[in-house]
Amino acid sequence: VDGVVAVAAELGRARELHDDLRTLVAGVTECAAEAIDAYSEYKRRQGLMDYVDQESIVLELARENGRVRAGLADSLGSMFVDEFQDTSPIQLALFLALHERCGDSLWVGDPKQAIYGFRGTDPSLMNEATARLGTHTTLDKSWRSSTLLVELANALFAPALGARGYQAVSLGIPIEREEEAAGGRIETWYLDSKNQANDAKATAAGVAHLLAERTDLAPGDIAVLCRKNDECARIAAELRSFGIDASVGHGALSETPECRLATAALRYLHDPGDTLALAEIVHIHPDHAAHDAWLGPLIASPAEALGEWRGDPLIERLDAARESVARLAPGEALERAIELVGLDRLVDSWSRPARRRANLDALRGTCASYLDSCAAQRSAATVPGFIRYFGESAPKEATGTGPDTVQVLTYHLAKGLEWPLVVLTSLDRDGAPGDIRSPFGVSVEGQGEISLDAPLSGRALRYWPWPFGRQENVPAIARPIKASREYAEAVERAHDEALRLLYVGVTRARNELVLAVRRSVTKSKGPVLKTAWLDSLTGAAGTPLLRFPAPSAASESGEAATLGAGDTSFETLLRVLAPGGGPATASGQPSGERHLYRQPHVAARVEHPPAHLSPSSLEQEPEAAAVAGFDPAQFRVTLYAELGGRIGFQGAPDQTALGTAVHEVFAAAYPGIPEERLARVAERLLDRWGVAGSVAARDIVTAHHRLAQLIASTWPEAEIHREWPVSLVLANGQEAQGWIDLLVKTPGGCVIIDHKTYPGRDAAERLQRYGGQLSLYQQAVEQAGAGPVTARLLHLPFLGIVYAVE
Repeated sequence: VDGVVAVAAELGRARELHDDLRTLVAGVTECAAEAIDAYSEYKRRQGLMDYVDQESIVLELARENGRVRAGLADSLGSMFVDEFQDTSPIQLALFLALHERCGDSLWVGDPKQAIYGFRGTDPSLMNEATARLGTHTTLDKSWRSSTLLVELANALFAPALGARGYQAVSLGIPIEREEEAAGGRIETWYLDSKNQANDAKATAAGVAHLLAERTDLAPGDIAVLCRKNDECARIAAELRSFGIDASVGHGALSETPECRLATAALRYLHDPGDTLALAEIVHIHPDHAAHDAWLGPLIASPAEALGEWRGDPLIERLDAARESVARLAPGEALERAIELVGLDRLVDSWSRPARRRANLDALRGTCASYLDSCAAQRSAATVPGFIRYFGESAPKEATGTGPDTVQVLTYHLAKGLEWPLVVLTSLDRDGAPGDIRSPFGVSVEGQGEISLDAPLSGRALRYWPWPFGRQENVPAIARPIKASREYAEAVERAHDEALRLLYVGVTRARNELVLAVRRSVTKSKGPVLKTAWLDSLTGAAGTPLLRFPAPSAASESGEAATLGAGDTSFETLLRVLAPGGGPATASGQPSGERHLYRQPHVAARVEHPPAHLSPSSLEQEPEAAAVAGFDPAQFRVTLYAELGGRIGFQGAPDQTALGTAVHEVFAAAYPGIPEERLARVAERLLDRWGVAGSVAARDIVTAHHRLAQLIASTWPEAEIHREWPVSLVLANGQEAQGWIDLLVKTPGGCVIIDHKTYPGRDAAERLQRYGGQLSLYQQAVEQAGAGPVTARLLHLPFLGIVYAVE
C-alpha cells in the first residue's frame, strides 16, 4: 500500500486516496481469506481435492509423514520430470522431496519454452536448479525441423535470447536425418488490412491459395497460430467461407443442425405433442416432403400442416418406434433417435462430415456426463432431464480433427506439437506491452536467491488492486507508475515471455514457415509493416534482427524476395493478400480439383446398416427386420397356455405409457414379494405413467400371480431373472442390445418370456412380428453359453394367454 503514496500525491489528495486503497486491500484480503477457509471446509466435508491440494498435500506427506517417506523410498526407483521449465516453486519443492527419497532423477526442460507465467510458473527456477545441482547436458540437435528452418531459428533466437541472458544455443541437424531434413521453405504474407477482422480474411485467403496450388499439401498439414482465442475463431470462420474446415468450434453444440435434428427426434419420440420438435425435424431433414416449404402452410393452416407432416414416412417411423424407445435409458434413446432419422448417414451428404460426426459424438458425451451427474446425485436419469441438462450446460461445438481440417489454435496450445506447415499470425502485437496496468493484479515476488532446501522460502504473493474499474488508461498516474520498480519488472517479464512464445511458434514447423504480417497504407509513409512482436527480436545492440522485403506491390501467387535474419539472408516467397481475395471460380466456389473442396456425391455412398439395433424395434420396423435377416412369415405362433380371463381397462389410455407401467410392475416383482406390497408398487407406477384410472393395480398383480404360478408348476427348479441384459453382434456387423423381460433358467435349458400388453382378440396373427426379437434374444443367450433355449414365449397379461413362437 505504501507504494501507491506517490501515485496519490500526483493526484493531489495523497492521504485520502491512501486510506481508501488501504481499506480496499484489507477488505479484499479478508474476503479472500474467508473464501479460502469456506472452500477448504467444503472440500473436507465432500471428500474432494483440487489440483493445488494434490501438490501441497503430497509435499507435506513427502516431507513429514514417516510411512509415506518409507513407502516412497521402497517404491521409487527413478524419477523423471518433463517440461521442467514450467515448474512453479511448490512443484520444485515437491520434486526435490521425491528426489530425496529415490536418489536418482532426470529433469528435462527448455528455458526458451517457458510460456506459462500466468499459471504461476517461474522459468528462473530451472536456471537456478541447473546451476546449483551440478551435472547437466545441453541438447543441441533438432529432430523436428528442416535445415532451412533450423538456420532461421538460430539466426534469430541465438542472439536475441543471448542478449536477454539465456544460454545462446544454436541447434544442428543430427547426422541420422541430414538427408531427411534437407531443404525447407519460408513464405512471407503481407496482409492488406486495417484491423483484425480483415487480417483473418486475408490469412484465410492465403491458406486457400496454398491448398489450391499444391496437391502435396492437405489441410491437416497446416496449423495457423494466433495469440488469442477470438482471433482463432475469426480465422476458422473465414476458412469455412472457402469450404475449408478448421479445428476451432463455433458457438453452441445445440445450434448445429445435426444436434438440433438429433435432439428434436428424441423430444418427439418422448412426446408426440411437441410440435416444435416436429417442426424442427421437418425443417432440417431433407427427406421430409415438406422440408423445402413448411413455414407458409403452417401459418396458413396449422392443424392441416401438422397432420400432413405426421403422414410423412419419416414421422411415421418415429411414431411406430415410440413404444420401444420409451423403455430405453436416455443414452440408448438418443442412439435410437439418431438411427431412426438416419443421421449418421445423412451427415455424410452434408458439408464437413467429419466435424458433424464429431459434434454427434460430443452430444453423446454430453449425455454420458448427464448420466454421471445423475449417478453422483442419486437421481433418476430421464429423457426430459437430459434435454434440460443439454440446454443448461451449453456445451461448445466439437473441435475438428483429421486430414481435411486445418488446425487453428493459440501459440500456447501449440506447444509440444508440430506440423509440416505453420502460419504465424498476430505478429503486430507488442512484445513488451507498456500498459500502466502491467504491475497490477497478482504476481510472485522473491527476496534473494532461491534455496533448493526450501524453494518457498522468501517467496510471496503481491497483490495490487486496480482501483479504476474498467477504465484502462488513467493519464494522471501513468508517469509515476512507469517510474516504479514494479512496472519495470512487469514489462521485463512480459518481454521475456513474449520472446519465448515467439520461439515456440517458430519451432512448431517441420518443413515450411509462413510469417503473416499486416501491411497498412498511410498517407505520410505509404505502406508500413506492423511487426511489433517480431521487432522484439533484437541483438546486443538493440536493433531488430529480422529485415523484411520492401512493402511494395506483389501478387497473391507470390514472387521471390529476400528475408534478412541477423547476418544471414533467406529466400522467401512474398505474397500480398487482400481480405476479399482467394482462389475462386466464376460460380464463387473455391477453385481447384482438391477433394476437400468438393461435397461428397450422395449417390456414390455405400449404404451400411445402423451400427446398433434394438431387438424390440423389429416388430415396428420391417426394414430393420429385413436388414437383420428376419421375415415375419418364417415364424409360427401357437397357444401355449391359458392363464385366466381377460383383464379389462377403462377408456382409451396411452398404450405406450400403459405398456411401460405394466412392464415395470413385473420387473419390480422380486421372488417372494408380498402381494400387498406389489399392489402398492403397481399403484405408484400406474399413477406415475398417468394410467391409474385405466386399469386396477389389483388386476396387474393378478396377471403377475397367474404367470408366476405357470412358471412354478412347469419349471419348479428354475432360476428367474428379470430385465436380463443381452448383447449380440450379428453377421452383418450390427450390434443388438436389449433386455429380456424374463429369463427362466431350467436344468434342461432356458426359456425366454416377453410381455406384450396388446389387448386385441387378433393377437395370434400380430405376434408373428415379434419372432425376430425373440430370435435375437435366443442367439444372444446361446452364444453367451447359458445353454439351449427350449421355448420362446409371449405373455399377454390383458388376455391371460401365453403363446409360443417357433
